[in-house]
Amino acid sequence: MRREPLAWRVLGALLLTAGLAACEEGIPPPLPESQVSLSANPTTVNSTGGTVTLTATVTNDSGPVNAQVVTFAATFGTPNPASATTNSSGIATSSLALVNPPAQVTATATAGELGSDSVTITVQ
Repeated sequence: MRREPLAWRVLGALLLTAGLAACEEGIPPPLPESQVSLSANPTTVNSTGGTVTLTATVTNDSGPVNAQVVTFAATFGTPNPASATTNSSGIATSSLALVNPPAQVTATATAGELGSDSVTITVQ
């Protein structure tokens, strides 16, 4: 078995240590856990329809998420606006006008990669 000179072993150990330290510094901290919550008001409309306010709240471990674009969608009707930016309270809103809707309408709010949530609006 051949043994490397001490200088080479020390140099190798130093390079390995420097490389590991550089890798640790290059790893970004984990993103805070985020949550998107969607509510509808009202949650029930009559068979001729009505207007529903959609409210999305975006939060993470640090609290409300400001300036996050939220995209709204629905299985019937078109939310207006289709996207909105959260305020300092983490809230973005949109309206959904329903005219002669089916028995149920599902609305969804998506905040990019932070997540999404859905709510069902019932028609009576």
